[in-house]
Amino acid sequence: PVTTPATDTHDGFFDFEDSELGGSVAEGLSTSPNSAVYGNHITVVKDETDENGTSVLKYQTNVGGTVGNSAKFEASRISPADANCNVLEFDFLMEGPKDWEYIQLHMINPTGATFARFNLCYRTTGDKLGLIVTSVGGSFEAVISDTDGWLNFRVEYYNETGTAKFYSGDSYLGEGRVTMNELPTAQTLARVSIAALKDTGMDLYLDDVTVAAVKKTYEAGE
Repeated sequence: PVTTPATDTHDGFFDFEDSELGGSVAEGLSTSPNSAVYGNHITVVKDETDENGTSVLKYQTNVGGTVGNSAKFEASRISPADANCNVLEFDFLMEGPKDWEYIQLHMINPTGATFARFNLCYRTTGDKLGLIVTSVGGSFEAVISDTDGWLNFRVEYYNETGTAKFYSGDSYLGEGRVTMNELPTAQTLARVSIAALKDTGMDLYLDDVTVAAVKKTYEAGE
């Protein structure tokens, strides 16, 4: 396992610019296990699509690998005491995705329980084409139709309602109830897990990951 503990001043933001190339070390980041057995390998690399050579996290996957590897990002340690909205946002690039390959996201509380889980499923066949966003055990589904190049994804989970709002860049995708396993809707976000699952052969690049709790009033709609 490669784990770098979060300090008391950790702000929940990951851009990998201070990380060593070829490693997977960043404050508050954990990758476990990181081996070919699991069909995944997570390292910091230079973004070849960026002329400035920005550092990003590369999640290299392998069809047939065993489920188990993920990148876990610790939430901000300096969130306000009255925070009521849990936020996950990141930029990502999918290289070589095939039909029905997908990324899974877990919002995890301090006990280790997942209280909200989402899939980003790449589809080239069927009625809906593009990247299908769904909440596992919830009521949300939306489509990101333009999947070329770097994309942005943001989810805001509101404790009052157990409802999440979803965005891609400047586009509002919609909202839906997402709380899993009959857990209370009010949840403290401790960390987020991002994983490309078994039989996914694409390479996933991540940058500018934010995991934090904020104070924000819930309003239906955009």
